[in-house]
Amino acid sequence: MEIIMNYVFISPNFPRGFANFAIRLREAGVTVLGVGQDPWEELGPELWGALTEYYRVANLDDYDVMCRAMGHLIHRHGRIHRLESHNEHWLMQDARLRTDFNIPGLKLDDMGPVKYKSLMKEVFRACQIPVAR
Repeated sequence: MEIIMNYVFISPNFPRGFANFAIRLREAGVTVLGVGQDPWEELGPELWGALTEYYRVANLDDYDVMCRAMGHLIHRHGRIHRLESHNEHWLMQDARLRTDFNIPGLKLDDMGPVKYKSLMKEVFRACQIPVAR
């Protein structure tokens, strides 16, 4: 039985060079789904061919809208196996979506060391990795 992986990219066309991630995932047989605020026409031909579906939202910062987008994609494609934005601005929202929709990856409880360098230093120290002072 073949397992299909569903991968959601938040704002798949930003930054521009990162479209290659979606393209290569699609080439590997992954179902690549996009959520973004840009019109479909602005994504470009590379992403048109890589995305199985694109859900346009008015505002990526609106969590309620993002929840509706995720609900729609899950309804149409089944379980989501990964979710990434490649944008530091949405780190917390990505983690919240992963937490609320039980998507593997960094969840809200994991974000302290990712967001705060002081906590990351403690992680490095615990792993005995030298930390610059």
